[in-house]
Amino acid sequence: MQQRLTVLSAIALPILLLAWAPPARAQDENHADSHLLGSWEVQVTPTTVGVCNGPAIPIPPAFTELVTYDAGGGFQETNSQLNWNVKALFPDFAGSASDGFGTWKRRGLQTRVKFRKLLFDSTGTYIGNVDISEVSEKPEHERFSGTFTIEFKFFNGSPSICGAGTVTGAPIRPEE
Repeated sequence: MQQRLTVLSAIALPILLLAWAPPARAQDENHADSHLLGSWEVQVTPTTVGVCNGPAIPIPPAFTELVTYDAGGGFQETNSQLNWNVKALFPDFAGSASDGFGTWKRRGLQTRVKFRKLLFDSTGTYIGNVDISEVSEKPEHERFSGTFTIEFKFFNGSPSICGAGTVTGAPIRPEE
């Protein structure tokens, strides 16, 4: 009987402790970051593009992206330019890029985002990464604005392509 009670206590104690402990969350709806949670339509305006630390190349036109800020700090992105066909950015390049996945974090009045897209050539071979960093200020009146940097890194030793620009976003909200 004593041994059975000891076994039951050994099993029950961890379960009770797990049930009693409050869940740990990096960012959630109760946090000050809740204004960012959800999906946004973002206008991206490139201002510089060129070989990193080298000559400039023509700046592509502005484009639209859709992003989602998740409660745990996750970030997803897709856009009308760096996706299945990057031809508008690089007319001599027949390739594509994946959707973007990354993380976000609030620091003071700024929100910092870092995400990556996978880059493929015309045969579907994975040839590099596109790394993007964004910094935006606290949203005001259901909008945010900020800046970004981007770097295309190729695995074959080709020079990286760097760029920068601005972003402005508006939330996608359900009808009230």
